[in-house]
Amino acid sequence: MNPGPLPRPSVRRCHASIAPIPLPPGEIPDHPAVRAWRSCRPSSPDPAGMEVLKDKLKSFVCRLQGVGPGEASVIAKRTHIRTARTERLIYEDVIPKLPLRSPRYFGSAPDDDPWFVWFFLEDVGEIPYAPSLPEHRRLATRWLATLHTSGAAVAAPLGLADRGPLYHAQHLGLARTELGEAAAGLPLSPGDRALLHRLVSLLDAAESRWKLLQRLCEGTPATLLHADLKENNVRIIRDGNGALFVPIDWEMAGLGAPAIDLAKCPDIALYTELVRPHWPAMTRGRVERLRDVGLVFRPISAICWEMSHLRPDSLQWSMPQLLSYGERLKNALERVDSW
Repeated sequence: MNPGPLPRPSVRRCHASIAPIPLPPGEIPDHPAVRAWRSCRPSSPDPAGMEVLKDKLKSFVCRLQGVGPGEASVIAKRTHIRTARTERLIYEDVIPKLPLRSPRYFGSAPDDDPWFVWFFLEDVGEIPYAPSLPEHRRLATRWLATLHTSGAAVAAPLGLADRGPLYHAQHLGLARTELGEAAAGLPLSPGDRALLHRLVSLLDAAESRWKLLQRLCEGTPATLLHADLKENNVRIIRDGNGALFVPIDWEMAGLGAPAIDLAKCPDIALYTELVRPHWPAMTRGRVERLRDVGLVFRPISAICWEMSHLRPDSLQWSMPQLLSYGERLKNALERVDSW
């Protein structure tokens, strides 16, 4: 049996994403992003302006205006070297060989901090991916089917990380350990403490079903996975050929059965129709079960990520997120039990 309803944490407001923040002109010339861009493209003009799009401890993203081809904007992304290798491989050695649209890659440069690196990419705009729109749903499904059926041959020799059941089992174990440590060591309200204990119970429930989940993945083709297709990692662009689905963040990419990506596939019937010529054994029922496996994997990884950032001063943001991930995991386990 699955654990019962999740306890509600203390009422808090979730942290909101910031809108683009323009930098004062005087701060632009000596900004680390601009210095890195000049080292990558010495003949580039000075930026006409600069906007901060994301500013977090391990990731900084900004828009350098007017420095790209035809005075277009370029996106500068500062990321940790731990994930930089994967993104570099994807942009340099994988995407150019696939029949998929991706942001144009302008190169990379070291940061002042040797543990970080800068990537420079085409600015594909701000049109968000909206899964509620039928057009966007078709675009996403076709993109996933193309990635999965064409990506394995290109990506397999590159030594990308495993994103199959073993990877998610490691996240499960790590998340459970960190939940126990947080419950013992952080200043939590009774409701927050009860939530962490219930999350441990949910992870235990997932582990008890792991052989079943693993068995299904072992019987399906391993391929290239984006592995982080949440809505804010995707843009929709329009060119002379119409609308295109364009993911903008590949740092979690890897190889494995397509379960984790299928958790974000909006049209299982269309996906099945598109992949069957390549994978005849992939019936709709099998794809649906793989999707359900991915729906278990995703919240486990999300819980693990959130726990790695949990601090006394972040409880007001993290606890509502953990509640949401726990509810998703509970629902996913109920789907698995209905097979």
